[in-house]
Amino acid sequence: MKIRAENHSDITEIETLIYRAFENHPHHEPGAKPTEHLIVNKLRDAKVLSLSLVCEDQTGIIGHIAFSPILINGEESVWYGLGPVSVMPERQGEGIGGALIREGLSQLKTQG
Repeated sequence: MKIRAENHSDITEIETLIYRAFENHPHHEPGAKPTEHLIVNKLRDAKVLSLSLVCEDQTGIIGHIAFSPILINGEESVWYGLGPVSVMPERQGEGIGGALIREGLSQLKTQG
């Protein structure tokens, strides 16, 4: 497994991954379609993704995490929102999400 920053060429694969990760998720109403991929797209389009990482193996992208800045009273802060954290359903429970979180926090800390 390798964790790296997303590339523009990854966007479609990331959308599919996020959709699949949240499809039939227990926090959704039964039969509701996931919208988490749309949230990430809006953050990306607004250019407010501070960090967007993917985890890949020989089959392709199997995990993704997004971090975006938090505004407090409309002003920039030193805080970031984390999420969504997405892992292919068949790979959930292997520690991929945790690895993405740790790597993301490490990179944000390094960035200051």
